[in-house]
Amino acid sequence: MSQLIAIFFGGGMGSIARYSLGEMMQRFFPESPKSVILGTLLANVLACLVLGYLLGKEIQPKNIFFWSVGFCGGFSTFSAFSNEMLQLIKSGQYVLVVVYFAFSIGLGLSALVYGSKLS
Repeated sequence: MSQLIAIFFGGGMGSIARYSLGEMMQRFFPESPKSVILGTLLANVLACLVLGYLLGKEIQPKNIFFWSVGFCGGFSTFSAFSNEMLQLIKSGQYVLVVVYFAFSIGLGLSALVYGSKLS
């Protein structure tokens, strides 16, 4: 039961952080429709960095549930990434689809590796 509580609170904090990051991107790039994409990309890359760091550290299992499953799960957003990709495809922005996909996967994996080396 304590694992579920840790996931619940970690996920809530991650979701709030994700929302706040999206709002910040909207303020930095108010006229750009790409601010949504930047927010999602940044959230996913940062979540990979944190997850990589956690996986490289020897931390207590109860903290793993809070940070990796909860916080990183709530902070990162594959569903938003997928929806944004679909919208770009529907609008015929195929070059941006390829760039967004490549950056998301490439930067995400790089952040995961870099995070594990930081620990």
